[in-house]
Amino acid sequence: MTIDETTKKLQEAERHAEEGDAIIMDTILKLNFENSSETREDTFFYINRIRTKGYNNAIPKKLKHAKYHSEKGELVQMESEIYSVEKYAYSLGIDVSEDINSIKINGYKKAIPKKLDIANQFAEDGNANMMDTYLEKVIKLAYKTEEEVPEIFNKIKTKGYHRAIPKKLKMAKEYAQEGKVSSMENEVQQTKEYAFQAGVNIPEDVNEIRNSGYSNAIRKEFFPANHYAKGG
Repeated sequence: MTIDETTKKLQEAERHAEEGDAIIMDTILKLNFENSSETREDTFFYINRIRTKGYNNAIPKKLKHAKYHSEKGELVQMESEIYSVEKYAYSLGIDVSEDINSIKINGYKKAIPKKLDIANQFAEDGNANMMDTYLEKVIKLAYKTEEEVPEIFNKIKTKGYHRAIPKKLKMAKEYAQEGKVSSMENEVQQTKEYAFQAGVNIPEDVNEIRNSGYSNAIRKEFFPANHYAKGG
């Protein structure tokens, strides 16, 4: 790389450093200088100076973006911005833990009602497994914020289990009709668990379903064998 080319690339990287675009700045520096055996020693002085400037300017921008996503309860995006801030701050030897903790706590608080809304949607559909997944997220977020789980938590949970019971029974009946006793028993056990969690009695037709399932399983085993034994 000629001196003019080196100067242009350094100026381009510095322009992005001024704007706090650390990712683009780093890309230019790595592609053109850091992996090249032709890079002169004095060039590394300018590279480090540019990088320091870029990271210093990027930190407040990334913190601003993290706060924006925090306010919306968008945890994945928030954590992504925080990761960049922590990386830049570590490189500069700067402590940003107070700002980061404040942003995280706010994000967790804002995310709780969003997770509850999603859990409630699954509860409405009787999808207790997915409901439980999001309610577990609520518990973890509440723990991180040192706050109580909202009162609506238990209402959502109970509703989800209530609505899941008939769906599980339906699946159990279908497996029973096919003589698939293992799958049937899985659905029956989940039905019993949901009934317990919801504080309701186990449906009366559970035993009828199980009896039907085992009867059909026996027929599936017996009749094909009987058929072939007769030379059918």
